[in-house]
Amino acid sequence: MTFRHQACQLSAEERDRLLSAYREMTSDEAVLGALMLATCEPDQTPGLLANSLVAARNIERPPPGFPAFLELLAAEAKSYALLERRLRNTQKKLDDMIDGIRAIEAEMGQPTDEGALR
Repeated sequence: MTFRHQACQLSAEERDRLLSAYREMTSDEAVLGALMLATCEPDQTPGLLANSLVAARNIERPPPGFPAFLELLAAEAKSYALLERRLRNTQKKLDDMIDGIRAIEAEMGQPTDEGALR
């Protein structure tokens, strides 16, 4: 967790360089490092977090309590994904409502055909 705290204080460019270095390695430490980097800005890198969680489940010598920690991160990622889906659905409904209002306004703004009223 200390590593994560320090790594998250780095600039995005420095974190990207560090992540690139970890991707070239196959050690458990590299997997853990990539996972910690993925948690720095999970909203910006949801795919990285998801992939890192999968890779971390394959660590040969997990630290004590690590499986529970992975479950926590997975639950948080799942919750965030659900919130994003709900936000997208709400945005779609709002966009549809705005389009409907615009259509009504356009219809009301056009001159009425008197022949259609009779």
